[in-house]
Order: sequence, then C-alpha cells, then structure tokens
Amino acid sequence: MIEGLVQYDIPFTKVEEHVMKWAAEALDLRHGDAGDPDGPLGLLPVDATVHDMALYLHRLKTRVDRVDYLILQALQAKGKAARAYQGANFKYEKQFDEASNRVRSKKLFEDYSSGKERASEATLEVFDQKRLAYQADRLAKIATEAYDVIKEVKWQLEAMRKDVRASLHGLQFTTSIEN
Repeated sequence: MIEGLVQYDIPFTKVEEHVMKWAAEALDLRHGDAGDPDGPLGLLPVDATVHDMALYLHRLKTRVDRVDYLILQALQAKGKAARAYQGANFKYEKQFDEASNRVRSKKLFEDYSSGKERASEATLEVFDQKRLAYQADRLAKIATEAYDVIKEVKWQLEAMRKDVRASLHGLQFTTSIEN
C-alpha cells in the first residue's frame, strides 16, 4: 500500500468505493429523493405561493449543505490520490532505472540482447510497483471524475436556488405593487 494515500492504509478499492458512493449520493441529491419525504426536487408550479417557495428553498439548502460536504470529501480524496500516484510513479521509475542498470551491466558479459529484451526484463523485475502506480493513477482519475460530478451537482442546485429566489423576489414585488 502506498504511504500517504489515506491515514489508515485503506486499499485502493475501498477508497474508490467511497468516492463513487459520494458521486452517487450527489446525483441522488440532485435528481432523486435523497431521503426527502416530499420526493425529488422538481419544478415549482407556476402558481406557487411564498410559503411553497420558502419550503422549496429550505429543501434546496439542505441538499446544498450536504453537497458542500461531499465536495470537500471528494477534494481531499482527489488530492490524496494524486499524491499517491506521484509517489508510486516516482518509486516505479526509480526501481525501473535501477533494474535497467542491473540488466544492462549483467548483459554486457553475456550474449547479445536487444534494448527491448533488456527493457522487458527490467519491467518484469518491477512489475508489482508498476501495477501499483497504474492503480494509483486510476484512482486519481476516478477521484477527479467524482469531484467534477459533485461540483456540477452543486452548480445545478445553486442555479435552482437562484431561480427560486428570483421568483420569490418577483412575487413579493408584484404583491407589494398590488397592495
């Protein structure tokens, strides 16, 4: 396991599982009911009252708060995964260079071997580290994707909130003119 990925040495698959759950939860907050007894967020009816809009804004705010938390979690995971990849890749490249030098010096006194053969032999020596670097890179890309999804959900919820607030403001203005 790569040092520094997570504090308690959690395998990549567990981290990936958490990150994907956060993205799925964010999508549920935007498009699903997210445990809300009133169901998914839809469009407010045209004849919505001030009270209806205030309740809708409260539902939106609750979801936005949760998405804010998910964004922070995903951002931390993204940073940790990127650092894990950098560390694993550095270690792989260092081990590969050392293995290449060993193979090259060993082959000097033996029969001819091509550069591809020597590179293959060096790669085989550090295959486990190469796999770890690949897994860390994959995790970094998944964490980045989850962060982007959650950030997009946040943007959409904020846009919905802005629209409702503008409608509420317009309704209050219209009501004040009529009175």
